[in-house]
Amino acid sequence: MKKSLIVSTTLVVFLLSSYVSYSCSIFCSNRNGEILAAGNEDWSDPFSKFWVSPRTNDSYGTINIGHSDGQRQLSINEFGLFYDFAAIPQAEGKNLNGKQDFNGSLFTEILAKCKTIDETLVYLKKLKYQSPFHQVLMADASGRSIVVNQDIIIEDSSDYRIATNFNACDISGGNYDCRRFQIIDEALSAGDKISIALFRNLLSRTHQEGPYPTQYSYIIDQKRGELHIYSFHNYENELVINIKEEISKGYSMKELKELFPIAFEEEYFRSHHIDSLKETLLKIVRRDGAEQAIKKYMSLSDAKSEIAPDPQVLWDVAASIIQDVWMQETSGATFEYWWHANNYVNWTSKNPDLQLAMKIVEFMERVPKENPKQNIGVYELKGLLLSVNERKMESKQYFEKTMSLDEEHTGNYHRAKVFVEYLK
Repeated sequence: MKKSLIVSTTLVVFLLSSYVSYSCSIFCSNRNGEILAAGNEDWSDPFSKFWVSPRTNDSYGTINIGHSDGQRQLSINEFGLFYDFAAIPQAEGKNLNGKQDFNGSLFTEILAKCKTIDETLVYLKKLKYQSPFHQVLMADASGRSIVVNQDIIIEDSSDYRIATNFNACDISGGNYDCRRFQIIDEALSAGDKISIALFRNLLSRTHQEGPYPTQYSYIIDQKRGELHIYSFHNYENELVINIKEEISKGYSMKELKELFPIAFEEEYFRSHHIDSLKETLLKIVRRDGAEQAIKKYMSLSDAKSEIAPDPQVLWDVAASIIQDVWMQETSGATFEYWWHANNYVNWTSKNPDLQLAMKIVEFMERVPKENPKQNIGVYELKGLLLSVNERKMESKQYFEKTMSLDEEHTGNYHRAKVFVEYLK
Protein backbone atom coordinates (compact mmCIF):
# COMPACT_ATOMS: atom_id res chain seq x y z
CA MET A 1 0.00 0.00 0.00
CA LYS A 2 1.76 3.11 -1.27
CA LYS A 3 -0.80 5.81 -0.53
CA SER A 4 0.41 8.95 1.17
CA LEU A 5 -0.80 9.60 4.69
CA ILE A 6 -1.09 13.32 3.99
CA VAL A 7 -4.64 14.54 4.52
CA SER A 8 -4.62 17.92 2.81
CA THR A 9 -7.13 20.64 2.24
CA THR A 10 -6.60 20.17 -1.48
CA LEU A 11 -7.69 16.55 -1.18
CA VAL A 12 -10.83 17.49 0.73
CA VAL A 13 -11.80 20.03 -1.93
CA PHE A 14 -11.18 17.47 -4.67
CA LEU A 15 -13.38 14.92 -2.96
CA LEU A 16 -16.18 17.42 -2.53
CA SER A 17 -16.02 18.56 -6.14
CA SER A 18 -15.78 15.02 -7.53
CA TYR A 19 -18.86 14.11 -5.48
CA VAL A 20 -20.86 16.06 -8.07
CA SER A 21 -20.24 13.19 -10.49
CA TYR A 22 -22.49 11.06 -8.35
CA SER A 23 -26.08 11.51 -7.29
CA CYS A 24 -28.46 12.41 -4.51
CA SER A 25 -32.17 13.14 -4.80
CA ILE A 26 -34.06 15.06 -2.11
CA PHE A 27 -37.67 16.23 -2.29
CA CYS A 28 -40.59 17.27 -0.10
CA SER A 29 -44.22 18.30 -0.41
CA ASN A 30 -47.08 19.72 1.65
CA ARG A 31 -50.34 18.65 0.03
CA ASN A 32 -53.78 17.06 0.73
CA GLY A 33 -53.17 17.23 4.48
CA GLU A 34 -49.89 15.28 4.23
CA ILE A 35 -46.38 16.64 4.85
CA LEU A 36 -43.66 14.38 3.48
CA ALA A 37 -39.97 14.57 2.66
CA ALA A 38 -37.69 11.95 1.13
CA GLY A 39 -34.22 11.32 -0.21
CA ASN A 40 -31.78 8.87 -1.78
CA GLU A 41 -28.19 8.99 -0.53
CA ASP A 42 -26.01 7.90 -3.46
CA TRP A 43 -22.35 7.41 -2.59
CA SER A 44 -19.57 4.84 -2.48
CA ASP A 45 -19.37 4.44 1.33
CA PRO A 46 -21.47 1.39 2.29
CA PHE A 47 -20.82 1.69 6.04
CA SER A 48 -23.45 4.32 6.86
CA LYS A 49 -24.13 5.13 10.51
CA PHE A 50 -27.37 5.86 12.35
CA TRP A 51 -27.16 7.81 15.60
CA VAL A 52 -29.17 9.83 18.06
CA SER A 53 -27.97 13.06 19.66
CA PRO A 54 -30.22 13.58 22.69
CA ARG A 55 -31.62 16.87 23.91
CA THR A 56 -29.34 18.86 26.21
CA ASN A 57 -29.79 22.05 28.22
CA ASP A 58 -28.88 24.15 25.17
CA SER A 59 -29.72 21.99 22.14
CA TYR A 60 -32.63 20.05 20.69
CA GLY A 61 -32.31 16.31 20.13
CA THR A 62 -31.71 14.93 16.64
CA ILE A 63 -31.70 11.69 14.65
CA ASN A 64 -28.84 11.51 12.16
CA ILE A 65 -27.78 9.29 9.28
CA GLY A 66 -24.37 9.77 7.72
CA HIS A 67 -21.21 8.23 6.39
CA SER A 68 -18.72 6.05 8.25
CA ASP A 69 -16.63 9.14 9.07
CA GLY A 70 -19.51 10.53 11.15
CA GLN A 71 -20.41 13.31 8.73
CA ARG A 72 -24.14 13.97 8.93
CA GLN A 73 -26.06 13.81 5.67
CA LEU A 74 -29.65 13.58 6.92
CA SER A 75 -30.55 15.12 10.25
CA ILE A 76 -33.98 15.75 11.79
CA ASN A 77 -34.69 17.27 15.19
CA GLU A 78 -37.42 16.54 17.72
CA PHE A 79 -39.62 19.30 16.25
CA GLY A 80 -39.45 17.93 12.71
CA LEU A 81 -37.00 20.43 11.25
CA PHE A 82 -34.66 18.53 8.93
CA TYR A 83 -31.90 19.00 6.38
CA ASP A 84 -30.18 16.90 3.75
CA PHE A 85 -27.22 17.71 1.50
CA ALA A 86 -26.75 17.33 -2.26
CA ALA A 87 -23.47 17.96 -4.04
CA ILE A 88 -23.28 20.59 -6.80
CA PRO A 89 -20.61 22.17 -9.01
CA GLN A 90 -18.77 24.95 -7.21
CA ALA A 91 -21.06 27.88 -6.44
CA GLU A 92 -19.86 31.43 -7.09
CA GLY A 93 -20.66 32.70 -3.60
CA LYS A 94 -23.30 35.29 -4.58
CA ASN A 95 -25.17 34.75 -1.31
CA LEU A 96 -22.21 35.40 1.00
CA ASN A 97 -21.79 39.17 0.86
CA GLY A 98 -22.20 40.86 4.22
CA LYS A 99 -22.55 37.60 6.13
CA GLN A 100 -20.46 36.40 9.03
CA ASP A 101 -18.26 33.29 9.20
CA PHE A 102 -19.36 30.50 11.52
CA ASN A 103 -16.83 28.36 13.36
CA GLY A 104 -18.40 24.92 13.25
CA SER A 105 -21.17 23.08 11.42
CA LEU A 106 -23.83 25.69 10.66
CA PHE A 107 -26.66 23.29 9.93
CA THR A 108 -25.95 21.17 12.98
CA GLU A 109 -26.19 24.39 15.00
CA ILE A 110 -29.45 25.33 13.30
CA LEU A 111 -31.10 22.01 14.16
CA ALA A 112 -29.85 22.33 17.73
CA LYS A 113 -31.44 25.77 18.12
CA CYS A 114 -34.37 26.07 15.68
CA LYS A 115 -37.85 24.57 15.41
CA THR A 116 -39.02 26.14 12.14
CA ILE A 117 -37.86 27.46 8.79
CA ASP A 118 -38.62 31.00 9.97
CA GLU A 119 -36.15 30.57 12.85
CA THR A 120 -33.68 28.94 10.44
CA LEU A 121 -33.75 31.92 8.09
CA VAL A 122 -32.60 34.20 10.90
CA TYR A 123 -29.35 32.18 10.95
CA LEU A 124 -29.02 31.81 7.18
CA LYS A 125 -29.47 35.51 6.49
CA LYS A 126 -26.77 36.38 9.00
CA LEU A 127 -24.20 33.58 8.66
CA LYS A 128 -22.31 32.16 5.69
CA TYR A 129 -23.16 28.73 4.38
CA GLN A 130 -19.70 27.16 4.35
CA SER A 131 -19.43 24.70 1.42
CA PRO A 132 -19.43 25.91 -2.21
CA PHE A 133 -19.86 22.31 -3.35
CA HIS A 134 -23.19 21.50 -1.65
CA GLN A 135 -26.74 22.72 -1.37
CA VAL A 136 -29.22 21.89 1.35
CA LEU A 137 -32.93 21.19 1.30
CA MET A 138 -34.61 21.99 4.61
CA ALA A 139 -38.24 21.61 5.71
CA ASP A 140 -40.20 21.86 8.94
CA ALA A 141 -43.26 20.19 10.44
CA SER A 142 -45.58 22.82 8.96
CA GLY A 143 -44.50 21.85 5.45
CA ARG A 144 -42.53 24.99 4.75
CA SER A 145 -39.26 24.34 2.90
CA ILE A 146 -36.21 26.06 1.43
CA VAL A 147 -33.17 25.24 -0.69
CA VAL A 148 -29.88 26.89 0.26
CA ASN A 149 -26.42 27.14 -1.31
CA GLN A 150 -23.72 29.80 -1.46
CA ASP A 151 -25.52 31.54 -4.34
CA ILE A 152 -29.18 31.53 -3.30
CA ILE A 153 -31.89 30.86 -0.73
CA ILE A 154 -35.10 29.71 -2.40
CA GLU A 155 -38.00 30.32 -0.03
CA ASP A 156 -41.07 30.80 -2.24
CA SER A 157 -44.48 29.35 -1.34
CA SER A 158 -44.30 26.28 -3.57
CA ASP A 159 -46.01 23.21 -2.09
CA TYR A 160 -43.16 20.95 -3.26
CA ARG A 161 -39.44 21.32 -3.59
CA ILE A 162 -36.63 19.22 -5.12
CA ALA A 163 -32.84 19.30 -4.81
CA THR A 164 -30.48 17.17 -6.86
CA ASN A 165 -26.97 17.85 -8.15
CA PHE A 166 -27.19 21.12 -10.03
CA ASN A 167 -27.24 24.63 -8.59
CA ALA A 168 -30.78 25.62 -7.61
CA CYS A 169 -30.16 29.01 -9.25
CA ASP A 170 -30.68 27.23 -12.59
CA ILE A 171 -34.20 25.96 -11.84
CA SER A 172 -36.18 29.02 -12.91
CA GLY A 173 -34.32 29.33 -16.20
CA GLY A 174 -34.46 25.62 -16.97
CA ASN A 175 -30.68 25.62 -17.32
CA TYR A 176 -30.10 22.11 -16.01
CA ASP A 177 -29.87 18.52 -17.17
CA CYS A 178 -30.93 16.05 -14.49
CA ARG A 179 -33.29 13.22 -15.31
CA ARG A 180 -33.83 12.41 -11.64
CA PHE A 181 -35.07 15.95 -11.02
CA GLN A 182 -37.36 15.71 -14.03
CA ILE A 183 -38.89 12.39 -12.96
CA ILE A 184 -39.73 13.77 -9.51
CA ASP A 185 -40.89 17.12 -10.88
CA GLU A 186 -43.19 15.50 -13.45
CA ALA A 187 -44.83 13.35 -10.77
CA LEU A 188 -45.30 16.10 -8.18
CA SER A 189 -46.47 18.73 -10.66
CA ALA A 190 -49.04 16.40 -12.26
CA GLY A 191 -50.82 15.08 -9.18
CA ASP A 192 -52.86 16.70 -6.43
CA LYS A 193 -52.11 14.13 -3.73
CA ILE A 194 -49.00 12.78 -2.05
CA SER A 195 -48.49 9.61 -0.04
CA ILE A 196 -45.84 7.33 1.40
CA ALA A 197 -46.47 4.96 -1.52
CA LEU A 198 -45.89 7.72 -4.08
CA PHE A 199 -42.69 8.92 -2.42
CA ARG A 200 -41.38 5.36 -2.10
CA ASN A 201 -42.10 4.85 -5.80
CA LEU A 202 -40.19 8.03 -6.69
CA LEU A 203 -37.24 6.92 -4.58
CA SER A 204 -37.21 3.61 -6.42
CA ARG A 205 -37.45 5.29 -9.84
CA THR A 206 -34.55 7.64 -9.10
CA HIS A 207 -32.21 5.32 -7.21
CA GLN A 208 -28.71 4.64 -8.50
CA GLU A 209 -26.66 1.44 -8.85
CA GLY A 210 -23.09 0.72 -10.01
CA PRO A 211 -19.98 1.91 -8.13
CA TYR A 212 -21.88 4.76 -6.39
CA PRO A 213 -25.22 3.17 -5.54
CA THR A 214 -28.04 4.41 -3.33
CA GLN A 215 -26.75 3.43 0.12
CA TYR A 216 -29.93 4.32 1.98
CA SER A 217 -33.22 6.10 1.43
CA TYR A 218 -35.74 7.68 3.77
CA ILE A 219 -39.19 9.20 3.96
CA ILE A 220 -40.13 11.63 6.73
CA ASP A 221 -43.82 11.65 7.63
CA GLN A 222 -44.17 14.94 9.46
CA LYS A 223 -47.85 14.52 10.25
CA ARG A 224 -47.22 11.29 12.18
CA GLY A 225 -43.70 12.11 13.36
CA GLU A 226 -42.21 9.03 11.69
CA LEU A 227 -39.01 8.28 9.82
CA HIS A 228 -39.14 5.48 7.22
CA ILE A 229 -35.70 4.09 6.29
CA TYR A 230 -34.61 1.74 3.49
CA SER A 231 -31.14 0.24 3.06
CA PHE A 232 -29.25 -0.12 -0.23
CA HIS A 233 -32.18 0.75 -2.52
CA ASN A 234 -34.22 -2.19 -1.21
CA TYR A 235 -37.70 -0.68 -0.81
CA GLU A 236 -39.32 -3.91 0.36
CA ASN A 237 -37.61 -3.87 3.78
CA GLU A 238 -38.80 -0.80 5.66
CA LEU A 239 -37.82 0.39 9.13
CA VAL A 240 -40.28 2.87 10.70
CA ILE A 241 -39.07 4.95 13.65
CA ASN A 242 -41.06 7.31 15.85
CA ILE A 243 -38.80 10.36 15.87
CA LYS A 244 -39.59 11.78 19.31
CA GLU A 245 -39.57 8.37 20.98
CA GLU A 246 -36.20 7.46 19.47
CA ILE A 247 -34.64 10.75 20.56
CA SER A 248 -36.03 10.30 24.09
CA LYS A 249 -34.04 7.04 24.46
CA GLY A 250 -30.76 9.00 24.56
CA TYR A 251 -27.50 8.67 22.71
CA SER A 252 -26.93 5.64 20.51
CA MET A 253 -24.67 4.85 17.56
CA LYS A 254 -25.30 1.96 15.18
CA GLU A 255 -24.24 0.78 11.78
CA LEU A 256 -27.27 1.28 9.57
CA LYS A 257 -26.91 -2.17 8.01
CA GLU A 258 -27.41 -3.78 11.43
CA LEU A 259 -31.00 -2.52 11.45
CA PHE A 260 -31.96 -4.55 8.35
CA PRO A 261 -32.00 -8.20 7.25
CA ILE A 262 -28.95 -9.37 5.29
CA ALA A 263 -29.32 -8.96 1.53
CA PHE A 264 -26.88 -10.57 -0.91
CA GLU A 265 -26.26 -7.60 -3.20
CA GLU A 266 -25.61 -5.24 -0.31
CA GLU A 267 -23.38 -7.71 1.51
CA TYR A 268 -21.39 -8.35 -1.68
CA PHE A 269 -20.87 -4.61 -2.27
CA ARG A 270 -19.65 -4.08 1.29
CA SER A 271 -17.31 -7.08 1.31
CA HIS A 272 -15.64 -5.91 -1.92
CA HIS A 273 -15.40 -2.25 -0.93
CA ILE A 274 -12.00 -0.62 -0.37
CA ASP A 275 -12.95 0.17 3.25
CA SER A 276 -13.96 -3.40 4.06
CA LEU A 277 -10.52 -4.15 5.54
CA LYS A 278 -10.67 -1.03 7.71
CA GLU A 279 -14.06 -2.07 9.08
CA THR A 280 -12.77 -5.61 9.72
CA LEU A 281 -9.74 -4.28 11.60
CA LEU A 282 -11.91 -1.92 13.64
CA LYS A 283 -13.99 -4.86 14.84
CA ILE A 284 -10.83 -6.78 15.76
CA VAL A 285 -9.42 -3.80 17.68
CA ARG A 286 -12.58 -3.41 19.73
CA ARG A 287 -12.97 -7.12 20.37
CA ASP A 288 -9.37 -8.38 20.72
CA GLY A 289 -7.13 -5.31 21.03
CA ALA A 290 -4.76 -3.31 18.86
CA GLU A 291 -2.03 -5.97 18.73
CA GLN A 292 -4.38 -8.52 17.15
CA ALA A 293 -5.56 -5.99 14.57
CA ILE A 294 -1.96 -5.22 13.63
CA LYS A 295 -1.19 -8.94 13.32
CA LYS A 296 -4.24 -9.38 11.09
CA TYR A 297 -3.12 -6.53 8.86
CA MET A 298 0.38 -7.95 8.57
CA SER A 299 -0.97 -11.36 7.61
CA LEU A 300 -3.05 -9.79 4.84
CA SER A 301 -0.37 -7.42 3.54
CA ASP A 302 0.29 -9.18 0.25
CA ALA A 303 1.07 -12.37 2.22
CA LYS A 304 4.49 -10.91 3.06
CA SER A 305 6.26 -11.24 6.38
CA GLU A 306 7.13 -7.54 6.41
CA ILE A 307 4.63 -4.72 6.66
CA ALA A 308 4.03 -2.38 3.73
CA PRO A 309 5.94 0.88 4.26
CA ASP A 310 2.84 3.08 4.36
CA PRO A 311 -0.12 1.29 6.02
CA GLN A 312 -2.88 3.81 5.26
CA VAL A 313 -5.56 1.42 6.43
CA LEU A 314 -4.13 1.40 9.96
CA TRP A 315 -4.12 5.21 9.97
CA ASP A 316 -7.80 5.08 9.00
CA VAL A 317 -8.50 2.67 11.86
CA ALA A 318 -6.78 4.92 14.41
CA ALA A 319 -8.58 8.02 13.10
CA SER A 320 -11.93 6.18 13.24
CA ILE A 321 -11.35 5.25 16.89
CA ILE A 322 -10.62 8.88 17.77
CA GLN A 323 -13.74 9.99 15.90
CA ASP A 324 -15.93 7.43 17.66
CA VAL A 325 -14.64 8.45 21.10
CA TRP A 326 -15.39 12.10 20.33
CA MET A 327 -18.92 11.28 19.17
CA GLN A 328 -19.53 9.10 22.22
CA GLU A 329 -18.32 11.79 24.64
CA THR A 330 -20.28 14.57 22.92
CA SER A 331 -23.50 12.57 22.44
CA GLY A 332 -23.14 12.35 18.69
CA ALA A 333 -21.50 15.64 17.74
CA THR A 334 -19.76 15.43 14.36
CA PHE A 335 -15.98 15.04 14.52
CA GLU A 336 -14.84 18.18 12.68
CA TYR A 337 -11.17 18.26 13.64
CA TRP A 338 -10.09 18.19 9.98
CA TRP A 339 -11.86 21.50 9.29
CA HIS A 340 -12.04 23.18 12.71
CA ALA A 341 -8.94 22.04 14.62
CA ASN A 342 -9.14 25.04 16.95
CA ASN A 343 -12.26 23.50 18.53
CA TYR A 344 -10.18 20.53 19.74
CA VAL A 345 -7.25 22.18 21.52
CA ASN A 346 -9.01 21.88 24.88
CA TRP A 347 -10.40 18.38 24.38
CA THR A 348 -9.16 15.96 27.05
CA SER A 349 -10.23 12.37 27.62
CA LYS A 350 -9.22 9.26 29.53
CA ASN A 351 -11.30 6.95 27.37
CA PRO A 352 -9.33 3.66 27.14
CA ASP A 353 -10.16 3.30 23.45
CA LEU A 354 -7.75 6.15 22.75
CA GLN A 355 -4.94 3.92 24.00
CA LEU A 356 -5.90 1.45 21.28
CA ALA A 357 -5.50 4.22 18.72
CA MET A 358 -2.15 5.21 20.27
CA LYS A 359 -0.80 1.65 20.00
CA ILE A 360 -1.66 1.60 16.30
CA VAL A 361 -0.09 5.02 15.68
CA GLU A 362 3.07 4.08 17.56
CA PHE A 363 3.36 0.90 15.51
CA MET A 364 3.02 2.96 12.31
CA GLU A 365 5.66 5.37 13.56
CA ARG A 366 8.15 2.51 13.92
CA VAL A 367 7.60 1.20 10.39
CA PRO A 368 10.47 2.28 8.08
CA LYS A 369 9.37 4.75 5.40
CA GLU A 370 10.70 5.32 1.91
CA ASN A 371 10.07 9.05 2.27
CA PRO A 372 10.00 11.02 5.56
CA LYS A 373 6.86 12.81 4.34
CA GLN A 374 4.99 9.55 4.77
CA ASN A 375 5.14 10.24 8.51
CA ILE A 376 3.17 13.49 8.27
CA GLY A 377 -0.21 11.92 8.99
CA VAL A 378 1.25 9.66 11.68
CA TYR A 379 2.89 12.56 13.50
CA GLU A 380 -0.25 14.68 13.34
CA LEU A 381 -2.45 11.89 14.71
CA LYS A 382 0.02 11.18 17.51
CA GLY A 383 0.17 14.89 18.33
CA LEU A 384 -3.62 14.96 18.65
CA LEU A 385 -3.69 11.84 20.84
CA LEU A 386 -0.97 13.26 23.11
CA SER A 387 -2.87 16.53 23.43
CA VAL A 388 -6.11 14.75 24.34
CA ASN A 389 -4.13 12.78 26.94
CA GLU A 390 -2.86 16.12 28.37
CA ARG A 391 0.77 15.41 27.41
CA LYS A 392 1.03 18.91 26.00
CA MET A 393 4.77 19.32 25.48
CA GLU A 394 5.08 15.96 23.72
CA SER A 395 2.06 16.90 21.64
CA LYS A 396 3.70 20.17 20.60
CA GLN A 397 6.82 18.30 19.48
CA TYR A 398 4.83 16.03 17.20
CA PHE A 399 2.86 18.87 15.69
CA GLU A 400 6.16 20.67 15.08
CA LYS A 401 7.43 17.54 13.31
CA THR A 402 4.30 17.63 11.16
CA MET A 403 4.95 21.24 10.17
CA SER A 404 8.64 20.60 9.47
CA LEU A 405 7.80 17.91 6.91
CA ASP A 406 4.75 19.50 5.32
CA GLU A 407 4.02 22.48 3.06
CA GLU A 408 2.21 25.56 4.30
CA HIS A 409 -0.82 25.22 2.00
CA THR A 410 -1.90 21.82 3.35
CA GLY A 411 -4.55 21.04 5.93
CA ASN A 412 -2.04 19.06 7.99
CA TYR A 413 0.23 22.08 8.32
CA HIS A 414 -2.56 24.46 9.31
CA ARG A 415 -4.02 22.09 11.89
CA ALA A 416 -0.58 21.47 13.40
CA LYS A 417 0.05 25.22 13.51
CA VAL A 418 -3.18 25.75 15.47
CA PHE A 419 -1.96 23.36 18.18
CA VAL A 420 1.64 24.63 18.22
CA GLU A 421 0.46 28.20 18.74
CA TYR A 422 -1.98 27.10 21.44
CA LEU A 423 0.72 25.08 23.22
CA LYS A 424 3.27 27.92 23.35
